[in-house]
Amino acid sequence: MGRGLTGQHVKKTNEHTGHEDLVALVDDLQRTKADPAAQWELIKREFAVEPLLNHYAVRLLISDWDGFFNNFYLYHDSGKTKKWYFLPWDEDKTWGGYDGSGLVVDLPTTYGAEGDRPPGGVDRGFGAGWWRPGGYISRPVLANPTFRSLYLARVKQLLETEFTEAKLLPLIDQYRERLRAEVEFRALAAGEEPARALEQFEQNIASLKEFVTKRREWLLAREEVRSAPPFETLKPQAR
Repeated sequence: MGRGLTGQHVKKTNEHTGHEDLVALVDDLQRTKADPAAQWELIKREFAVEPLLNHYAVRLLISDWDGFFNNFYLYHDSGKTKKWYFLPWDEDKTWGGYDGSGLVVDLPTTYGAEGDRPPGGVDRGFGAGWWRPGGYISRPVLANPTFRSLYLARVKQLLETEFTEAKLLPLIDQYRERLRAEVEFRALAAGEEPARALEQFEQNIASLKEFVTKRREWLLAREEVRSAPPFETLKPQAR
């Protein structure tokens, strides 16, 4: 685990120091796996919990299937908070996007957690389909019962307040109008047919809207999401 862990998390700051703090964090998360209460205390001590909840909740909402394993930086604040934070990047495989056919609207609520399995229960391994195993942090954290209850409550809250057609579809239309001229310009600069580029652009916009609708419907149909308590009733426990 050590070499894979440090190889994946290349240092961008404090490069003169090692990965001892990260290795210790992952080891502690694994060590406390059999004691969920102790693991939860560890999570509260080591992470900024509310940003962590938001990070994973948003990745679940937008079907960021490539982002639970990688596509983020881990930042350890050595100053005031001493906490760990996630800094996402490379958000290309999101909003239902997949290098195959169809939209990924059925990314499960267990995705990235310890024990999650590919659709159909057949482990096709890394690199086949859109399923990925969880990361060093997501596997233990998302499987912790207390964190999971907060996580599902936050997902439900966002589905009811932010990830809605009423809020997102008008925003998509706004950006559609703002980007049309750019699409034409880029097509001309690349020697492509502007009409064909605009046609593809409109298909992408329609696909994005379709994803919002279908992803929201799919998540709200999950019993664990529907039955999650109001996030505000649980939120103080995350501090």
